[in-house]
Amino acid sequence: MAQLLLQISILITWLGLVLNIGTGLYYMVMGDLVTGLIALWVGTPYLYAPAVVFS
Repeated sequence: MAQLLLQISILITWLGLVLNIGTGLYYMVMGDLVTGLIALWVGTPYLYAPAVVFS
């Protein structure tokens, strides 16, 4: 059971990482440069670290 829950949490972490990068790029393309950069510079490392550690 623990292995299944760990795999689900890894999937959710990678999904959050992909959505965060997509959101940051979307905001940058739409002209809100500051929000896009904050999403990429702050959110991406915060979500990437658990994805790498638990993979």
